[in-house]
Amino acid sequence: MPAFRDALELLTSLQSATTRDDLMDQFQVAAARFGLPAIAIMQFASANGDGQPTLVGARMAEDVTQELGNLRPSDRLLAYLQAADRPVHLAEALASSSAAKVLREAGLDDGLAMPVRLPEGRLGIAMLLGEKVDRDESDVLALMALVQTAVAQLGHLTPEASTAAMLTPREREVLRWTAVGKTADASASILGISVRTVEYHLLNAARKLNTANRTHTVVEALRSRQISL
Repeated sequence: MPAFRDALELLTSLQSATTRDDLMDQFQVAAARFGLPAIAIMQFASANGDGQPTLVGARMAEDVTQELGNLRPSDRLLAYLQAADRPVHLAEALASSSAAKVLREAGLDDGLAMPVRLPEGRLGIAMLLGEKVDRDESDVLALMALVQTAVAQLGHLTPEASTAAMLTPREREVLRWTAVGKTADASASILGISVRTVEYHLLNAARKLNTANRTHTVVEALRSRQISL
């Protein structure tokens, strides 16, 4: 693993990112240097940090993303994330989560969760996952610096005013087909994914855009120029 002094050089790539996608790519590269190649920044549903988190950005396998998005409120991993007020080691929580099998198969049985303050003052969590390896205090300090730099840069890349949360590429694809009248079954067939996955992406898009139904979600995605017809 890189020494703390060397890790600071990774901050430059985060600070030079000009888009959210570029930022998440650079963040993943930096975290992977510490054996944590799967990353996610999540926003809590309410001001006090309660509720199902919504993904702001992630770089991990789609099935892992789906499992994390479907965690029940009682799930131990979700409870760990929502209770964190300092960096939390996640090996025990990951092993006891309902998503444990998918995480283990993806080689994600260890990690860190760090509470963050997202743009517009919203509470969230940054999660970095990977294989179980020994990390000393300097590694954690370096990762904290990377997380805070990534979140700060995210703020610079977020337009002022009440801009809608950014959708993932797959969420935009599902919404585009929904916008032209395709059912979940039809969208699943077109995209080569399951109906359950389509429903998951529609639900997550609705959470991000704070919408009441699919039509409302499509309208908001069009209004925020995240999809077009």
